[in-house]
Amino acid sequence: MEFRAIQKLLFVILLAIFAFSVGAALLSGQSLFVALFWSFMNIIGADFPPNSTLVDPTNPLLLVASGLDIQGKLIITIILTTIFYQLLGGINWREKVVQNKIRKLSNHIVITPFDGIANEMVGSLQKRKIEFIVIEQNPKIARKMMARGILTINADPTQTEALEGAGIRRASHLMLLDEDDVKNTLIAIEAKRLNDKIKVVARIKRQEDIARMKRAGIASLILPEVAVGTEVAGFVIKQAGKSI
Repeated sequence: MEFRAIQKLLFVILLAIFAFSVGAALLSGQSLFVALFWSFMNIIGADFPPNSTLVDPTNPLLLVASGLDIQGKLIITIILTTIFYQLLGGINWREKVVQNKIRKLSNHIVITPFDGIANEMVGSLQKRKIEFIVIEQNPKIARKMMARGILTINADPTQTEALEGAGIRRASHLMLLDEDDVKNTLIAIEAKRLNDKIKVVARIKRQEDIARMKRAGIASLILPEVAVGTEVAGFVIKQAGKSI
């Protein structure tokens, strides 16, 4: 954690107060050890000495030192408070790490949302060491993915900020896997506006939406039911041929 300019200034002021307090205690007749220890304990709020007969509370120099110590307590409180809020701000370190990685991405694949198809796709991309990022709106799913080491941002993919945050302007492909054709179409339109060279591949639920989604700039459409049916049919035909 880097100290801010105001914190450094407060530290200097605190040291000056401590020095003046020690000086006042010395001039009042205290030994160097007592002056140092007395000023330090009072500044940190220990209210030393517990037995007031150890020093003369009516001594004007000690009263000045005590007044300085009160100011020192206030400054310490301010310093500790600012450090505390700095530490709180650092809790989002994971998000900062993700943002730093995203800034380095180029010609990557943007995937949204994370479902069964995306899970299989992510596994294949990771094996081939192809860079990608997932936009997931569900915070619970996003946290689980981050825990798995998958580059993820928790955001609404229909929002421009989410696409910008995923580096859509530098991406090569956008995979739209939502079951909502309208949502996929809206995301595709915005993505093409931000990056007219990006290749968009989308899942489609209804065949009657094909023309509209093509007009939105989607290069390829995937109908899972048809893909699965074709694969199963091919498998059955192959098995049937072996049995003949």
